[in-house]
Amino acid sequence: MSDIKPSLELYRLMAERHKASGFAPHQAQVYSEIMDLIKDCATAEEAMVKIKNSPYYLAPTVALVRDKVESMTK
Repeated sequence: MSDIKPSLELYRLMAERHKASGFAPHQAQVYSEIMDLIKDCATAEEAMVKIKNSPYYLAPTVALVRDKVESMTK
């Protein structure tokens, strides 16, 4: 079983990177929310199950598409 700390760090870094880019606000928000969702999990495996059984399972893909469409309309 793997510790949740690297997963939390990954989601934190992804949220920060997308926010800093200025082009991916939806992705930044989703990754930040996923981090909040899994912070009480003990393992990465537990976090994966929690994400899979939540509305966040497909949310990163939806956020990516939204960011792309919005960037094309500006």
